[in-house]
Amino acid sequence: MGSSRHDFIKAECRETERLKLRAWRLNVEVPNDPSWWDDDFEENIEAGMRPEELELLGNRWLSEEGKARLMFRIEDAEIKKEDARIERRNKRVAYYAQIVAMLVGLGGVLMGLIALWRR
Repeated sequence: MGSSRHDFIKAECRETERLKLRAWRLNVEVPNDPSWWDDDFEENIEAGMRPEELELLGNRWLSEEGKARLMFRIEDAEIKKEDARIERRNKRVAYYAQIVAMLVGLGGVLMGLIALWRR
């Protein structure tokens, strides 16, 4: 295997691990669908590696299709996470607005009672 091919595989494996970590953090499943993955298993077999060694020594990385689909899932999960955060913040703001409105209303009632009492 040539040096440029080896560098390409290393870069693809690093990118795959980076995407898998992002997916894991967002609880996004990374399917084992063959169309999502590329590997160097055939090259290694041709080079004399035994099939049982492939799991330990072979490389497997996301194909271009797999990267695109995983990125879509990650972005979708990030949008949902952000939407949930905004929704929680909006509920908190609405809760505090109700408390402020109640306090202003009580203040108005108190001012009215004081005005009546002073007559």
